Amino acid sequence: MIPRKKSISEIEYILVTKRPKLMTPVLPSPSFNNEVFSFIKYCPIDLLQLVNSVQYYEISYLTNINNPHDFGIIYSDNFIEFFIEHFNQLKIRVFFIDSILSNPEEIITFLKTHHSPLHFYKLINNDKKIDIENQIKNAFDFLQNIFLKSSEILEALKHPEFSLSLSVNVNFKPLVSFNYFKPTRNNFFVINSIIGNFYYKPIESEVEMKNFSKRAELNKNSFERQELYSQQIKNLDSLLTFGINEGVLPLVSSIQPIYSPLILVAPFNNPDFDKFISLPQKEAKDITSFLQAEQTENYISIGKDDENNQGLMGVAFGKTIIEYLDNISFLHASFTFSPTVRLPIMGKSIYRELSFFRTNAFAHLNNHNNRKNLQKTILKFSKIYKEKCLSVKMEKLISKRNSQIVLISDLPLEWLTIEDVPLTFTHDICRLPTTFYNGLMSVFALNNLFKYVIPSDILNKTLVIFGTNELSFRFTQDMCVELSVELGFTTVRCNSIQDVRIAIEKYRPEFLIFDCHGTYDESLNSTILWIGNEKLTPEIIVNNHINAPIIFLSSCGTAPTYGTINTIANAFFETGSFSVTTTYLPVEIYSSSVLYLRLLNKLAVASEKGFHKNWLEFVSHIIRSSYIMDKFIFNKNAKVNEEMIVKKNAEVLTDSLVFDKRRNVFKNIDTIIADFYKDVVHRKKDIIPEYLFYSNLGRSDLIFFQSWLDKFNSIAKIENMPKELF
Repeated sequence: MIPRKKSISEIEYILVTKRPKLMTPVLPSPSFNNEVFSFIKYCPIDLLQLVNSVQYYEISYLTNINNPHDFGIIYSDNFIEFFIEHFNQLKIRVFFIDSILSNPEEIITFLKTHHSPLHFYKLINNDKKIDIENQIKNAFDFLQNIFLKSSEILEALKHPEFSLSLSVNVNFKPLVSFNYFKPTRNNFFVINSIIGNFYYKPIESEVEMKNFSKRAELNKNSFERQELYSQQIKNLDSLLTFGINEGVLPLVSSIQPIYSPLILVAPFNNPDFDKFISLPQKEAKDITSFLQAEQTENYISIGKDDENNQGLMGVAFGKTIIEYLDNISFLHASFTFSPTVRLPIMGKSIYRELSFFRTNAFAHLNNHNNRKNLQKTILKFSKIYKEKCLSVKMEKLISKRNSQIVLISDLPLEWLTIEDVPLTFTHDICRLPTTFYNGLMSVFALNNLFKYVIPSDILNKTLVIFGTNELSFRFTQDMCVELSVELGFTTVRCNSIQDVRIAIEKYRPEFLIFDCHGTYDESLNSTILWIGNEKLTPEIIVNNHINAPIIFLSSCGTAPTYGTINTIANAFFETGSFSVTTTYLPVEIYSSSVLYLRLLNKLAVASEKGFHKNWLEFVSHIIRSSYIMDKFIFNKNAKVNEEMIVKKNAEVLTDSLVFDKRRNVFKNIDTIIADFYKDVVHRKKDIIPEYLFYSNLGRSDLIFFQSWLDKFNSIAKIENMPKELF
């Protein structure tokens, strides 16, 4: 892990507010309940965007710098100490000073004492004018000040040779589409940020807004609003396509995703929230009431309303969560200039389908006959969710769009069947759980401040922890030990939590695999890992700082989708992990062990050859290809040409690397195998699709392989931009 490299011309946006007295786990922090985001969305990431925004977009692609809007929160009780320690370097900063502070005057006086021409100030939650230079009213006033004081600012940054000029390429202006449907605004701001259209603020008509809302009410079961996203995404993608076709933006290989990741937000009113609502009875009842509300296909709220005694706090709760999700998805989109799609809110109408995967049903799911039926249950969930939340047009767009997906949701949307193929088979998906909500900001902050690049010698920094001595595990564990001698990673058998502590401290792994039992502990309302006869709980992980940049949990049900919102995976993010591969459901011991052994084998090549761009691409391929491997397992009772099967298996695995071929691989695999097996129907029924049971948590799309970066840098041409700033 290294600090993320920042441009000296990057702009920091800093909210100074008071520390919340009590943070309810299921509510977003009140720190976000203000106008700061409506300000930031109109502003650039970097001053270089005011030199040439399109070139900044190109340079971001060519350097893979992936720097987002640099937003952070500092609480007033340690602001002065933090300022003195961290704010000594030259940087353009906008301080948002919350008027609800008990000591705003003290903060303002301190900032006046340490004023810089690079610092700007805005008082929020109050229109009062403060006695300080560079106070700004709004985003446009801030930009105006940047231009008026450009000479002074550039002199302070020690780059007076720059020339700031706000200009928008007229060829790109038609790509800007403003809609009255607020969830689409993120894409409006992303496109404007790329083309430098910062001064454009649409004039909203209250009459038009009412008419738009009225039409939506009249067509509440249509997907009219959702389909507004489609043209925005096409416009955004056209900028990248133009750069690729012109040879300005290169591709390393045919397996590299072409477009920026799609940020897919799927709000879900989780009934398990009730277990964590520690509020007075009246307020708790209001929130519980809101949890009964959902949205129609056209984003019209249904469920209890004010006339049916839905409390005002419940309404406010819903509005706060939706605004928070829109704002946090904007921040995550800014890493890669990504499009965002927020789907309608879902809740009780899919509780029944999700209940089949609840934590207290895990023992039932371990029965082989029940496991064989899981695919039907998964397909049923997919069908119901898709009918309610995804238009045919959006389904087609997602199906054809060659990109990775960042899913912000508690729902297992990896299971969605998109044009008859599971989404996780065609797309690389990483997921950011929405519970606890504040975790979304924590993941953003970690990736904003630090980055992890996979070194070519990653296997020498890999640790596999065996947490059980059971005979059912020993066969593959012995295979793992033999493989470690060949590849250079380390294995440790741990019989206690103390053994885990010692191993982590001794080896300080950068890639950590747990091979052990996982389960849900009802007494803790949490998932845990078993280390010998001891429980490795989230609390123990946090208190002992057990972590690594990348973690793979080869264990059962470590991140279930129903029955709890407190998972072992969340704890690793609290200790600073970037990516945690987890399981929704119980996994079979032999299959899951073979999967991580294949991962280690393939990692030896991937880390050196630059074949995969990022960890998400690599780990997704390993998981989906396990399904292909299962299909090609030799049937000992069949007379087959084993050499031909091995050859065909390799061909299909290679095809599955290519986005445009995956759909055909999935649809035709049984036909292909039928050429070798006569009992294909029997085998098809008997295969349990365990690749659907895994979920990759965290922004693993931002974890690059150094070998891929080296290959990319050898073909990237960075011109006409001040490279010394990066």
